Amino acid sequence: SAQSLVPSSMLALAMLAGSQPAASCDRPLRACYDAMGGQSWKNAAGRSWLDANIPCCEKAFVTCHKEKEEIRTIAWRSIAGLMGTIPPQLGLLTSLEEINVERTDLSGTLPDALFSASSEIEKLRIKRTSITGTLPPSLFLSGTLEKVSAKKAGLSGTIPPTIGMATKLEEIDLEESYNCGKKSKDWKRENCKGFSGTIPPEIGMATKLEEINTEKNVISGTLPASLALLSKLKTLKFADSLLSGTIPRGLHVSRECDLVDADPPPAPHPPGKGRRLGEARRGKARGGAAPLNAASKGEEQQQGGGERRKLLQGVQLAHSPPHAGW
Repeated sequence: SAQSLVPSSMLALAMLAGSQPAASCDRPLRACYDAMGGQSWKNAAGRSWLDANIPCCEKAFVTCHKEKEEIRTIAWRSIAGLMGTIPPQLGLLTSLEEINVERTDLSGTLPDALFSASSEIEKLRIKRTSITGTLPPSLFLSGTLEKVSAKKAGLSGTIPPTIGMATKLEEIDLEESYNCGKKSKDWKRENCKGFSGTIPPEIGMATKLEEINTEKNVISGTLPASLALLSKLKTLKFADSLLSGTIPRGLHVSRECDLVDADPPPAPHPPGKGRRLGEARRGKARGGAAPLNAASKGEEQQQGGGERRKLLQGVQLAHSPPHAGW
């Protein structure tokens, strides 16, 4: 069952959060002010977060739901001087729909208490920050999450199996942790301390996924067969990782598939043994994509740009004639 994917500690957290009444915004906003460098904010309007006499929906940088007096979004990127860490008390704003702190000076970790089964978070955007630590398993519990953007942040660890509970998740971008080098040209696998472990098979339960990008990390193992259940996949990018083995039969990607390994490809596989990741190449489909059944295309074909690519056995991917990708 879905609940079996969730650690008991996460279930306890979810039940606790669900049993609490809706909290005032005073405590979480004051905690954010203190933890996120409020004393250094250049806009004095931020001090409204410290005044309990000002209604929540009249405080600076916040917008509320029209139908209920609860905070829906906070304009973090409009706060000049934002720095420090995200406090766990922010999780008390259970009607918050988005956390967007991209390209800010925030650091620290994502607290476990930031998310729960009662959260309404739809988008988590921490791209190009110095936020470290791991993806909390609780991030995926609510079922409202649609997008995770963490490219070039400092995250590491593994992708939690609770990702299978994110039934509305459409995009997850974990490309190139800062721990692997701040500039792409400086990236070296031996120095990488980004995401590791394997792709959890539970990912196949997140059936609305359209884009998965874990390039330039040290994720290893094989691609789970459950990826073939993701019928809406448009972009799949696992390049420059430690993945090995074959691509699951039935996997279909309609726009871009990039599994190119940093190492030279191995010798071709024996006929009928499936497609090896080391032999994969980059391809794109632009409009009018139609499925390509590689099982009937064992020969090499001439591709756009004069490159020759081998269509290997057992996988359905998309191409856009006359320049066939895969």
